Formats: sequence, structure tokens, C-alpha cells
Amino acid sequence: MRHEDIILDFKTRTVTRRKKPIRLRGVKFSTFAALMTRKGKVLSKQQLHRETGGRFTNPEYDPTLAVKMRINGVRSALGPPNVIKTVVGEGYMLTDSAEAPQKTHTQHLPRGHHLPKRDAENSLR
Repeated sequence: MRHEDIILDFKTRTVTRRKKPIRLRGVKFSTFAALMTRKGKVLSKQQLHRETGGRFTNPEYDPTLAVKMRINGVRSALGPPNVIKTVVGEGYMLTDSAEAPQKTHTQHLPRGHHLPKRDAENSLR
């Protein structure tokens, strides 16, 4: 199965992007496979959790947090450009990289340092 420059092979349970192997194992592979088989359709966190073998055995366990972590792991493994879109309040979907928000790098200041505040006069310009 192919999406842009990503190839998912169900027989060998492998993923490649730009002809380079991507390490996705276990539930991360299953999570990405669920998104790949339903390109363009939103899958809820609960649906992804159920379909990838998740169980609600511990009442204190938050399955949505587990899915968030898996999605972050898949995104990290695939690298840019991002093809997994978060649909706020609904879930996740596989989309074209041009449609998915791309991670931007922000400058982090050392702890205790702050950017200077603009005075009211300059902020109105």
C-alpha cells in the first residue's frame, strides 16, 4: 500500500519512506496501518485504541493518552513532512503532506529568561 513517498507492506510488516526503512513495530505499526487503510477518514482515539489491540482493563488507564503517544512515535519515525493530521475533538487522519500541519521549530529561551514585552504604543502599529 502506498501513500505519497511511504510504502507499507502488510506481508513483511515493514514501512519505507523515500526508499529508506522506517522502524515501526507492534502497536505503532498497527496504528499507522489503520490510518493507511482509511486514508482521508478520521479515526477516533478510542477506535484506534480498540483496533490496535488496546484493552480497557485498568480503570485508571487513559487509552487516549496511549494513542497520542503512539501517533507522536509514528510521526517521529516517519519524519517530515507530516502526513498525519490531528482533527481536534475527533481523532487522526492520514492526509497529503501539504494538508497536514508541519512542525515548526521555535526558539526556546533558558529558564528564567523572557522575551522583552512590547510597549502598548509599538504594538498598535
